[in-house]
Amino acid sequence: MVVAVVDAVAGTHGGAAIAEAAVGQAVKTEVKEGVEKAVTEKVATAATERAAGEKAAGNVTKETLTRKSPGADGATSKQTITREGDKAVSRTHTVTSTEGKIIHQHEDFIGSGGGTRQFPDEWTGTPTIPKPPSD
Repeated sequence: MVVAVVDAVAGTHGGAAIAEAAVGQAVKTEVKEGVEKAVTEKVATAATERAAGEKAAGNVTKETLTRKSPGADGATSKQTITREGDKAVSRTHTVTSTEGKIIHQHEDFIGSGGGTRQFPDEWTGTPTIPKPPSD
């Protein structure tokens, strides 16, 4: 590109000084565009690496929500929501009796489309305890 500018300016205007100024401007423009492109690529790469790093580094948080009032049998119910970054990935529902014993528990995993499913206890490490029979 620089050679084309030099030839065009020198041929049209016949002056070496004008050609030199045009070359200087063309080089500055190329350098500026190159730097802008490099910075843009570097920022995009850093953002991608940061997102991957947060997940890999364990940017995992847990939020526990407890139902305000106990159930008819006096048991308390809580939900623990696990997030990777700002995205919810699982929800564990736990019901605890008045004696402090867990009487119901299950973990639902939340897919990228919002659907939920359960996996075997061996995979999750969370024991599933079915609901007790109702009286």
